[in-house]
Amino acid sequence: MRVEKQEHMEARARLDNCEKEKRQLEAQLAREKSKSRELEASIGNYKKKVQELKDELKVGMIEKDMVIHELEDKLVASQEEKARKIQELQEQHAKDIGGKILKIQTLELELSAVQKKSCEKILELQEQNTKKLSEKDLKIQQLEIKLAAAKKEISEKELEKPELSKKFDAQEQLEKMFAKNTEMPDHVEKPKSNLQEKKSDEPTQLHIDLGKLYVELQEAKKPQEALMAQLAAKDKEMEYLTKQHETELVAKDQEITNLREQHTAKLAAKDSEVQRLTEMVQDGDEKNENLQEIIYKLQKMMDAKDREIGAMKKRVAGLEAELENGRDELINTRFRLTHCENEKRQLEAQLATGESEIQQLKENHNGASAEYEKEIEKLECKLDDASQKESELQEQHAKEMSGKDSVIKELEGKLVASQKENARKISQLQEQYVKHIRGKDLKMRTLELELSAVQKKSSEEIQELQEQLSDKNLTIQDLKIQLSAAPHQCANKLKVHHIKELSDKDQVIQKLETHLITVREQHAKEIIEKDLMVQELVASQEENARKIQEKDLEIQQLAFKLVGSLEENVEKIKEVSRQQLKIQELEQRANEDTLRIQKLQEESLETERRLQGMVEMLKGAVQQKEKEVVSEPSQVHIELGKLYLELKSQEALIAAKDKEIEYLMEKKDNLKPKN
Repeated sequence: MRVEKQEHMEARARLDNCEKEKRQLEAQLAREKSKSRELEASIGNYKKKVQELKDELKVGMIEKDMVIHELEDKLVASQEEKARKIQELQEQHAKDIGGKILKIQTLELELSAVQKKSCEKILELQEQNTKKLSEKDLKIQQLEIKLAAAKKEISEKELEKPELSKKFDAQEQLEKMFAKNTEMPDHVEKPKSNLQEKKSDEPTQLHIDLGKLYVELQEAKKPQEALMAQLAAKDKEMEYLTKQHETELVAKDQEITNLREQHTAKLAAKDSEVQRLTEMVQDGDEKNENLQEIIYKLQKMMDAKDREIGAMKKRVAGLEAELENGRDELINTRFRLTHCENEKRQLEAQLATGESEIQQLKENHNGASAEYEKEIEKLECKLDDASQKESELQEQHAKEMSGKDSVIKELEGKLVASQKENARKISQLQEQYVKHIRGKDLKMRTLELELSAVQKKSSEEIQELQEQLSDKNLTIQDLKIQLSAAPHQCANKLKVHHIKELSDKDQVIQKLETHLITVREQHAKEIIEKDLMVQELVASQEENARKIQEKDLEIQQLAFKLVGSLEENVEKIKEVSRQQLKIQELEQRANEDTLRIQKLQEESLETERRLQGMVEMLKGAVQQKEKEVVSEPSQVHIELGKLYLELKSQEALIAAKDKEIEYLMEKKDNLKPKN
């Protein structure tokens, strides 16, 4: 804007100078008549100089055109080379991305294989655990069967109790009879002796039966005690198994959490990569949108400039037609004037036109040189921008490749870490299995030792019982007489004691059965929960694999979109360069139009000067004629009046043309800042 204002001020100053020169020329008209011949010679010299300047300008223009063509060829070659390099970089980028994707897929396949192996090992360990538990359940069932058999024996013994009670009753009756016989008189000695023999036989049989019963009771107690010991051992073993199972469950839970964290980390990495690619695509789309907006604005500006240029051309054509008409009229007026004045004015016009042509040629030369320098600077700037873009693309490609390498390294590290963790977990499970087996062996040994101790205790108790039996036999022999008096009491006491023991045993057995049932239910629930957890893990692994595949597909699609957007950007950049070339051509046309307008302004100024000179000459002639004071208007007066009226009309036309030229100049000044 400042440059344009300065040019406008300079034009105004030039116009003022031209007006001053016009006034000076008006004062020097009388002196220049004698210098007309010198002016003719100077006009010839000026014409020669003008021709020389034209030749020099033509040579300079040809050289500049050659330079421009060379620069354009270089620019086209650089653009082609840039497009080729960009294509090569894109192909290399696509190949690298394909290789990285293949590496990622292979690593994921290896990881999935390792996970499958670990799952298979876990399943094998679970199957082994289930087999062991099933064996334990079979042992428990066998023990329950033995316990049921012992219960049946106890029930059979209870069924035998009434028979024994009947025998005790019979024995009591016999004892009573024996007591009565002792109180009878002497005259029945023989039957008494027979009864004594019978009684002595019957207590011996009873004693035998009681001994058998006691032995049977002790033998019935032995399996119950063994069962109790086995049940206690089973309880301890179940507690140990539950603790071990809880530790295994905790380890499995930790493993599940670790796997979930790994999967979440992988998904987060994939999401970040997808987000980065989407951001790149969005940036490309935004750039494409900005380029489309710029192209749309440039197209609008070009359309507006085309319209303005068309209107300017129409106005220039109208002005040229009007100027031609004015020139024709001026030629007619010139022929009416005197020959001397015509020659003088022609010489002055030729001199002025020669000077104006020289100035125009100088201005054209300066403008052309400035334009060529600007074009050269623009081309250099474009070359610099192209080199910068190429370096940026190379840096971006290197960054993407480094990011892919880092991702592959991370995946390889994760794979190695997962393999190490799986090996560590397998070793831990093996160690736990070995420890479990050792614990079982220790338990078996302890149980064997306990059984041996129990057997020793039972043998000692049997010996004690045998001693007690011997004592009892002695007491029974001592109490043969008392048996007749207190058989019912002994039987009742034995019954009560036996019933209490049986009820206690039944309660203990019921408690153990309920405890076994609860333990089994809990164990079954825990196994079901673990199976569900394993199924959920498998489902989550499948979902994660499917998500990873979807993410890979999205990454591939985004990569293809990115390649397409880059190609579109290259094409749009080419279109923008074409549009810029078109804009430069339009600017050149606008500059040519401005030069034409300046020429028209100069021509209009020349016509104004000539008309003013003619008007002054006519005024002087009219004044001279008025001084001569002709009595009647002659033919000369009439012709002069006609000429004066024609000159007035020409002045009005020239004023209108000046207004139109000023309007066009203002419009041009308004258009320049927009461009």
